[in-house]
Amino acid sequence: MVLKIVQWNINGYHNNNNELRLLIKENNYKIIALQETHLKESPPTRYVPKNFSIYGYNDISTEENAKRGVAFLVADNIEFTPLELHTSLLAIAIKVKSQINFTFLNIYSSPDDQFAEHDLHELISYVNGPLLIVGDLNAWSPIWGSPRFNSKGKIGTKFIENTNLLILNDKSPIPKYKRANAIFKREVKTSKRDAFATFTKDINCNTPSKVLWNKVNVLHGNRPHNLIHSIEKENNSSTSDPLEIGNTLARAWSNYSKNFNFSEQFVEHKNRFINVINVVYPLSKTSSAMEGNFSIQELDGCLASLKGKSPGQDNIPYELLKHLPFVGKSKLCELYNHIFNTHTIPQQWYLYRNLISRKVLPKDIDPYPSSLAYQK
Repeated sequence: MVLKIVQWNINGYHNNNNELRLLIKENNYKIIALQETHLKESPPTRYVPKNFSIYGYNDISTEENAKRGVAFLVADNIEFTPLELHTSLLAIAIKVKSQINFTFLNIYSSPDDQFAEHDLHELISYVNGPLLIVGDLNAWSPIWGSPRFNSKGKIGTKFIENTNLLILNDKSPIPKYKRANAIFKREVKTSKRDAFATFTKDINCNTPSKVLWNKVNVLHGNRPHNLIHSIEKENNSSTSDPLEIGNTLARAWSNYSKNFNFSEQFVEHKNRFINVINVVYPLSKTSSAMEGNFSIQELDGCLASLKGKSPGQDNIPYELLKHLPFVGKSKLCELYNHIFNTHTIPQQWYLYRNLISRKVLPKDIDPYPSSLAYQK
């Protein structure tokens, strides 16, 4: 299998998310190394291309906006593990398992950042075996296509010579790349405009509100969940019954979690945790008070906060409860504690009564005014 890899200074992950998805779709890349992601945190799932996972480092400046940042987008069918680095450079690395296992290093250095050759040597000291380095160091050197040297380019060139690394760049001139990138962005912008016009061409004053809101939800990325209408069972027969579909999925997931699907080492590790005796810690004073019975003082505080004079179904107004003697409040408190502890609410408390009364109008006012008699 050919493992297709690309490196891109995306200059804002969210700003160029659509271009990123198009790039993956048209070229079938499996790993994308990104620089200048401008992410303050990992993006929501809806911004991660389908069948990909993101691993990255978010570098936030002292300003409100996020600056710099590097990340990897890796296809779900590619196995990799992050490699921990201790470096002053903005860099991340992953170990990729493929036909040839290798370490993939992604670096970004802004035009204002400076580094020395020993920083690069320190970075690759964490790597054993084949190594692939990509990134945007803002380093200029004719050996990788720049028209001239800058200080970073001289450091990078010396580093490559001293480590026997090979340059994979095709030495395409930078202006050629920028021109191709500008054409690409113009095509994407045109495609967006045409797609939006096609998507909204059926909207008019007669469009049903349901159709309109469905289109609005699609634009917001809120697509409806796809329901499972039928499923194949264990005996190769199919069913469309929702209950049977749920039970079939439950049985399948249950089988996946059984011990025979895992190694002996994992099963032993799992059993050790299952057999650990759970320690029951005592409740804090606040929690104990919340779990305890109601007190007379709490009942008095509650009654004092009640407002209104209309009695309930039992015709007992709040004022009567507020002026109960101590014995009466004790019995009332016992009743509430019994309800609280047994979770049994008296059936009468579920009842309510509607009282409908006719409004009495003065004799000189017509109860059926002509202004209302003809209203539909």
